Amino acid sequence: MHSQYHSGERKAQQLAGEQDIADAREGMVRPAIPRQVFEWLREQTLLAVATMDAAGTLWATVVPGKPGFLQPDANGTHLWIERAMPHAVLADLKSGGNIGLLAIDLNSRQRMRINGTATALPAGLHVSVQEAFFNCPKYITRRTALPSAANNETAEHEGSRLLGEHLQLLSETDVLFLATTHPERGLDVSHRGGDPGFVQLLPDGRIRLPDYTGNSLFNSIGNLLVDSRIAIAIPNLHSGSILQITGTATIAWHDRDEDDSTGGTHRFVDITPIAWRTEEGGPVSRGASELSPFNPHPHAA
Repeated sequence: MHSQYHSGERKAQQLAGEQDIADAREGMVRPAIPRQVFEWLREQTLLAVATMDAAGTLWATVVPGKPGFLQPDANGTHLWIERAMPHAVLADLKSGGNIGLLAIDLNSRQRMRINGTATALPAGLHVSVQEAFFNCPKYITRRTALPSAANNETAEHEGSRLLGEHLQLLSETDVLFLATTHPERGLDVSHRGGDPGFVQLLPDGRIRLPDYTGNSLFNSIGNLLVDSRIAIAIPNLHSGSILQITGTATIAWHDRDEDDSTGGTHRFVDITPIAWRTEEGGPVSRGASELSPFNPHPHAA
């Protein structure tokens, strides 16, 4: 029987000892958006986006919108994004058109990944859907996020070495979005969350992300085992700016984790940054926030 999983996902499932669970979840990834989520999708106001530029560099960003800006067709095989997109996203799509999307409702902690190819429209995008699937609500901080006043039409700054303000944002955030790629399956973007401080800054300049227990599909890590390119987007929910970092990643399996920062998996994604850019016009948080009850709470050794 043909498997929905590619070789990298299979290898990750085996290394984690979770292949049996993944086998039982065959069919989670569908070739179209399920009809029963159409209305939910139309209500969403936050979208994470993964693209790749002409040089083969992977990028991720966050695009807020108004309810109704995501419109699936009757079969769920096409999605229209009715919102002017950042210039960087439009430029990246000219190089091939692959796109990874994540619609996420921070208040209800619901999220759905939609991957495929995209073409630019005068005021938005048309996406041909190739994969669509829900993820569980774990590790999402409950909050209300609204579009900031600015439009994220241009990248305001860029560089190759992370600045002090970037390191501070990384050390304080409880949310980021992670993009990966596969030579046949295309792009994918997923949510990563935890208590503030869950992102670790290593002495050699790498960024370490703990990999918590998930759905056992290992879509992101499976991609990384085939192609090490990675990108993360960290929204500054106070200012509305978005820090985008691109680089390469390695997976640390069964690593030392004395303070239990992984929640028991002993698994990390270690990112070597190559370049960064920032955009304005991302989401801002309003009112109180509530950390996920599923977050691991690291303790001193």
